[in-house]
Amino acid sequence: LALVAIGGVFSKPASSDVNKYCGYLDCKTITPKKDEAFQAKGTTFGFCICVEKTTKYIGCNFGEEFNLEKQDCVKPK
Repeated sequence: LALVAIGGVFSKPASSDVNKYCGYLDCKTITPKKDEAFQAKGTTFGFCICVEKTTKYIGCNFGEEFNLEKQDCVKPK
């Protein structure tokens, strides 16, 4: 049970991650395409999205990097 709780804590990035990696993205004023993802600033281990005018940072799974062309996290070659 303790491991599940710890896993849940780490699966949700802190709001500081949103500011650090996605602070440039103003989801209140832009209209992204459906399911459009944006490059995180300073890292390839996650990406930014807009959800109901709110900016969200999504971290990739361990060993994966965000690929802007594929709009998803992938294992690097």
